[in-house]
Amino acid sequence: GNAHRTDVGAFLQAETFVLPVLRLSAGLRGDRVTTRNTGGYFGDRATSNGALSGFAAGTVGPLSGLSLTAQVSRGFRDPALSDRYFRGPSGRGFITGNPDLEPETSLQFDLSARYTLARTQIGVFYYDYRIDDLIERYSTQTDFFFFRNRCRALIRGLELELQAEPASGLSLELSAHLLDGLALDD
Repeated sequence: GNAHRTDVGAFLQAETFVLPVLRLSAGLRGDRVTTRNTGGYFGDRATSNGALSGFAAGTVGPLSGLSLTAQVSRGFRDPALSDRYFRGPSGRGFITGNPDLEPETSLQFDLSARYTLARTQIGVFYYDYRIDDLIERYSTQTDFFFFRNRCRALIRGLELELQAEPASGLSLELSAHLLDGLALDD
């Protein structure tokens, strides 16, 4: 078979300081994704999906080295060609795509705090992502994989980050992550 994917998108972003320590930003993106498959296991198939996505964010700071940011965003992901139309062996087993997959959409909330002191930065980040029509690769038996849409999923996480330059030419980075994912269907 032969498959092609085209994604045409337009993006607009604006950012402004409404106060000396308050920056607001927002962006909007429109996408139209088309796929066409000819021949192969799935035969002649075509899809066309479009969506608006974007974000709005506000940042307060820096105030004595501290900056706080809150963001809400809406995401869109059309399945990859291999998710839809590939059938065959891969490095992890035998894969069969699913030409009937729907695009994923998400509503995402992010909070962050950054503190900078001299040559040291500390960051704390929290996120809460709600995904509809999650595209999942699953297995019904060992080494045989398929794709499907799950109803809804929730991903929440907390990240800590430390960056320091204790001496000229020497930098250290340390990060820790705590992540929890949950499918909200059966």
